Amino acid sequence: MFENMKQHLKRAPSLRGAALVRLSQLKVQAKVWPTLFNRTEIASVLDEIEISSDNWFENVLKIYEINNNRTRAVNFTVEFSQTAYAYPQISKVFYDTLSHSIVVPLSVILVPYFNPVLPPYLHYASLGTTLAKEILRSITKAFETKIMQCVPGAVSVFSNTSRMELLIHSGGLQIAYHTLLSLSGPIKGMNRLLGLSLTPPQIFFLVSAQQLCAESDYGGVAVNSSDFDEILTWLISQGGSASDVFQCHSTTKLSYQKNCDIW
Repeated sequence: MFENMKQHLKRAPSLRGAALVRLSQLKVQAKVWPTLFNRTEIASVLDEIEISSDNWFENVLKIYEINNNRTRAVNFTVEFSQTAYAYPQISKVFYDTLSHSIVVPLSVILVPYFNPVLPPYLHYASLGTTLAKEILRSITKAFETKIMQCVPGAVSVFSNTSRMELLIHSGGLQIAYHTLLSLSGPIKGMNRLLGLSLTPPQIFFLVSAQQLCAESDYGGVAVNSSDFDEILTWLISQGGSASDVFQCHSTTKLSYQKNCDIW
């Protein structure tokens, strides 16, 4: 997804000069640690441990000894290929200015958050949008004028930090959605989720909106307010033609038209 979104952005007419160079040099640290999926090794470790309430402390010491020996045996040095692993000790995707790379937590590329067997539009709506937001942060910081031009008046009730985050989320949503379309064409033919009558484009926008709600609620934003409802309807409209995707009448809130290109 990271490379696909980079290639999609490189074709944007408005992206040129220093921003294009920065995009070309941008890297991602998201490779899964190889030992995590070695089920044979995990099974052999468990065979050495007797699981019972009577020897739990002995198990702790045994596990410590096994891990200590394994760490000495495994060479984690970075080779010439510049392999960059996902970070197991962080909880949020972020752009690292020192290495000019996007650092990805291990937790967001493993089940249940990221499941490879699910349709790609779910991946782009969740992790794809998050990666795209950090790509935007890495190539430009000139979003101040865009806030006044694009974001609806309801956003003014929030802090400048929240307004900036919503604007960047809008840009990330656009990048993820249009990258998905550029790879597959119309996504009507993609596999649908069982038990839902929603189309893949509808699910894409709803999953992205749900993720924004969760992040905003965690950050203390009043997600149950009418102002936040307006923000969500505006946000969905920026990713594509919401009136077509949801087949809404022109009098409904989702008749918002796209009015904000971030890049």
